[in-house]
Amino acid sequence: MMLVGTLLLAYWGGLSGPFLYDDRPGIVNNESIRSLWPLSTSLNPPRDQPHSGRPVANLSLALSYALGGTDPTGYRAFNLLLHIGSTLLVFGGIRRALSSPFVSRVLHPSARLLAFTTALLWGVHPLVSEVIFFAMQRTEAMMGFFYLLTFYAVVRASEGRSVFVWSIVAVIACAAGMGSKASMVTAPVLIFFFDRAFLTGSFATTWKKRCVLYVTLASTWSIVIALQFSNPRSLSTEFFDVDYLSFQPEMLGHYFRNSIWPEELVLDYGPMVSELAPGFTWGAAVVLILVAVAMVLAFKSPRLGFVGAWIFGTLAPTSSIISIFTEIGAERRMYLALIALVALVVVGAHLAMQRILDDRGKSPVLRRAIATMLVVCVALAFVYRTRDRAIEFSDVLSIWQRTLRQRPANPRAYLSVGNELRDRGRVAEAVPFYERAITLDSGYMEARNNLGVSLLMTSRPGRAVTVFEAAVADYPRYAYLHHNLARALVAEGRFTEAVQQYLEELEIQPTLVSSMREAAWILSTHWDARIRDGSESLRLARRAYQLDPSDVETLDTLSAAEAEAGDFDLAIDLSRRALETASRRGRAYPYEDRMSAYRLGKPYRSSSEGSWRGPGR
Repeated sequence: MMLVGTLLLAYWGGLSGPFLYDDRPGIVNNESIRSLWPLSTSLNPPRDQPHSGRPVANLSLALSYALGGTDPTGYRAFNLLLHIGSTLLVFGGIRRALSSPFVSRVLHPSARLLAFTTALLWGVHPLVSEVIFFAMQRTEAMMGFFYLLTFYAVVRASEGRSVFVWSIVAVIACAAGMGSKASMVTAPVLIFFFDRAFLTGSFATTWKKRCVLYVTLASTWSIVIALQFSNPRSLSTEFFDVDYLSFQPEMLGHYFRNSIWPEELVLDYGPMVSELAPGFTWGAAVVLILVAVAMVLAFKSPRLGFVGAWIFGTLAPTSSIISIFTEIGAERRMYLALIALVALVVVGAHLAMQRILDDRGKSPVLRRAIATMLVVCVALAFVYRTRDRAIEFSDVLSIWQRTLRQRPANPRAYLSVGNELRDRGRVAEAVPFYERAITLDSGYMEARNNLGVSLLMTSRPGRAVTVFEAAVADYPRYAYLHHNLARALVAEGRFTEAVQQYLEELEIQPTLVSSMREAAWILSTHWDARIRDGSESLRLARRAYQLDPSDVETLDTLSAAEAEAGDFDLAIDLSRRALETASRRGRAYPYEDRMSAYRLGKPYRSSSEGSWRGPGR
C-alpha cells in the first residue's frame, strides 16, 4: 500500500537511534517491564515516572522488552506500527465521514482521495515524528491508536452491519486508551459530537440510536479515575494551575506554526518556571475567542464546528485540565489535533481549487493533475523534513544542543548536554552546563547531584563536598545525595563524617548493601584507631552479608570486620570464599595480603598512602 510504503520511507532511518531522557526511567531502569508474567507487575508501574498511571502502555513496553531487551530499535518499530495503524484508521474514518449524507454532495466523489491525502500528509508530518523517534512516547502512540480505533469502530457500528461486534471493539479500544494515557478522557464526548455532526444530524437522534454505547464508553472514565485516584504523577502534575495556563497560548501558537511548516521543532520546551508566567496576554484572548467560535460553530455549523472541537478537545487534557509542571509544552500533544488541521486544509484547498478552475473552464483532468502535483510536493517536503528529524534524533548530544539554541532558558537542556558530555568521558566540559542549569533553577536536584559527581570525577572533592552538603540540606530525604556526599568526604579524608552520611542514607533506605559495606570497611580497616569501631563495623557487615551473601565485596568486608573483632579463622575462611568467587567470575582481587595478615593474627589495615581503597580493591 502506498500509505504504508511512504510512512516506512519517512521513518525507517530513525528507528535505530539511542534512547533519550525519559527513555531511561521508562525503559532502561524500568523494573516493572522485565517480565510479561505475572501481569500484575507490568500493569502496576511505579509512581512518579513517565509510565506511571499508564498500565496498558507499560504492558506494551514489557512486550517490547521480551522481544528485544533494551535495544531502542524494537521500541521505535513498535511505535511505528502503531502510527501506521493510526494512519490507516484516519484514512478509513475520514473517507466515511466525507461520504456522509450530512456532508455536501460535492465532496462525495472525492471522499476517498481526500481521505487518502489527509492520512498521507498527517502520517508523514514532521510534527508527529517525535511519537515514533522518542521511544517513551509509546504512551502517546498507544493512546492515539486506541482513540482513533474507538472513533472508527463507532462509525462502523453506525452502518448497521455487525453492530454488536463493532460496539464491543469500540468499548475495548476506549478502555485500553484510558489505560494508556489520561488524554483519552475526551474520546467519548468528541465521538458523540462527531456522531451528531456526520452520522445522525442531531443530538436527540444520536442518543436515541446509541445511548447504550455512549453510556458504556463513558463508563471507561472510571479507569482514568481509578488510575488517577492515587495521584501517580504527583511530582509533575496538578489540576488547573493558572500559571501553567498562561503559558499555553504561546505553546499553541508554536504548535500551529509548526503545523504549517515544521521548521522549529523542539525536543523539550522545559519545565514551568512560575516567575516567568506571562499572565493574561493577547495570545490568551485570541485562544479564548477561537474556543468560543468553535463552540458556536458546533451548534450553527456542526461539521465545521467539529473541526474546532476536535482540535481543542484533544489538546485540552494536557493544555488546560492537567497542568504538567515538568513540561510546559510538547509537540506530541498535537498528535491527534493535527488530523483536523490537515483535513481542514486539504478539503478547503480542494473546494477552492475546484471553484477557481471550474469558473475558468478548466478540465477536471487538469485539476486532478495540479492537485496531485501539489500533494506530491508537500508530501515529499514533509518526508524530507521527517528524515532530517531522524538524523537529529540519532545523536543525543546534537539534539540537546539544538534544543539549547531554541530554548536557552531550559535548565533540563543544559543538564542533558552535561550528562551526554559526561557519558562520553568529557567530564570537565560537562561542569559548566550543570552550573548553568543550577543558575536557571537553583532547586534542580539532579543538576546539583550531577555537578557534585562530575567535580568528584575531576578530582575536585572540596567543591563536590560543598555542592552535596547544600543539596543534602535542601533535600535530606534523598538517599543518593547522602551517598555521594559520603564519597566526596572520603576523597577529602573526612572519614568520620563520611560514615555518618552512609548511616543517614541507611536510615532512608535500610537495604543498601553498598553503603553498609563502605561504612563497615572504614570502621574496621582505617589506620586511625580513633575512627575504627569494631562492633558497629561487624553489625553493618553482617547485615550486608544477610542481604547479599554471594557478593565478593561483601565477603571481603565481613572478613575484615570479623578480623577486627578477633575471629581470624572466620576471617580467613571468608577471604578464601571471596577469592574463589572472584576467580570463578574472572576478576582479580588483592585478598592474599588480607589473608596473610589474618594468619598472623592481625586485622587488615588500609594504607594511609595514596587514595582510599574500599572493599574488593
